[in-house]
Parts: sequence; C-alpha cells; structure tokens
Amino acid sequence: MLPALRPPRIHETFEGAVARFRTIPEQDVVLPYVGRHVAEQSLKQVEGGWTWKYDPNFFGQTPGKSMSDMLNALQCPTVCFRAEFGLVTPQMASDLQELLDGQIPFVELPRSGHHPMLDQPLALVAGISTALELWIRPRG
Repeated sequence: MLPALRPPRIHETFEGAVARFRTIPEQDVVLPYVGRHVAEQSLKQVEGGWTWKYDPNFFGQTPGKSMSDMLNALQCPTVCFRAEFGLVTPQMASDLQELLDGQIPFVELPRSGHHPMLDQPLALVAGISTALELWIRPRG
C-alpha cells in the first residue's frame, strides 16, 4: 500500500480554499463554473478554517491486485472512459482491453483532459447515459 498523502492544509477562509482548488493530476482546462462547484462541494469546515474532503488512502493500492484483476472481478456492468488528453494513452487502453479480452467496453472522450467532468461534462454525461440505456434495455 502506498503511504497516505500529507495531512490536508487548513485554509482560514472558504474563498481562500476555493481559490486554491487544484486537480491531481493537474489539468489546464477546467470550466470555471464547474471547477468552482466541485471546489465548493469538496470543502468541509474544521477547527481553524476549511479543508478538503478526501480519503487520505485513496491513492493506495489493493496489495497483490492489478488493475486488470480488479476489473475482471467486477460483478456488475462496467464501462471504461478514456480521456483523449488524460494520463491513459491509447496504447495503455488497448493493452488493458486486450488483458480483459474485450469484456469491458472502452469509450474515448474527445477533447477531454484527465478529469472529463471538469472540461467536457456533456460528453461524459452522454457516454454514461448511453451505457445505462444499453444496460437497461432488454436485448432481442
């Protein structure tokens, strides 16, 4: 398991904290109204000011399990979204699809950075809506 991130910084004011909102990994394009909304909803008041809501162990890994092992173990309908300008390259996505024997569909979100909900939310919603529609309609 990877070590937890450093303790979160406490910001004196709500607005000061919102102004410091950053993505991990960093992303150049963020729609201002979406970024602000996410920042505002990601804060909690603590003694001394405001800090970020997050699980400090989020970046840990399940010991002995690869991404393909975890995806293959899923018991529910699944789709993977790949952001065109995200960290997952087309080759990485192709390799993962091959490891999964094509059992999980991959959808590319064009013109999207690593955090599509921040720069291409409509494309992301369209992709999710399409997947849900395909899963709930009986085939026949």
